[in-house]
Amino acid sequence: MVLLWSFMAYNVEAETGEVIHLLPGNKVKVKIPMGVSCGSCGNRDLCEPFGRDYMVVEATNRLRARPGQVVQVSFTSEKSSKALLILYLLPLAALLLGAALGHQLALFGAQNLSSAVLGLGFVALTFAAIRSYTRRSYAAHPEKQPRISKIVD
Repeated sequence: MVLLWSFMAYNVEAETGEVIHLLPGNKVKVKIPMGVSCGSCGNRDLCEPFGRDYMVVEATNRLRARPGQVVQVSFTSEKSSKALLILYLLPLAALLLGAALGHQLALFGAQNLSSAVLGLGFVALTFAAIRSYTRRSYAAHPEKQPRISKIVD
């Protein structure tokens, strides 16, 4: 996964949303209506669900926006499909590895139960690792973090 960043090209995108909460460290939480592009967004791991119609993203607040203001949030997204492949192939490999290992070990007295538990456990650990890696990468590269680029109202 370390090589992932070196192969990806980046594109700057922007979404409009409402500031809902001030955070320490010159950051805010912004409620953004979910759109068609949410499914393929490279920043979806940084969002929190806010019902079915909105996502909440943490953004740098250099323009000092306040709660209630409508703002434009700019962020970088990966153009490369390699990131999407990693998001699908790593969990699939973890599922298969966990299922095979569970089948061989039969930890719970039944091979099928062990396969299911270890397979799903490995998938959960893989998604947690991808999320952790993404957060550390954003912390190490501030230019890639979501940021408020304009106060609309």
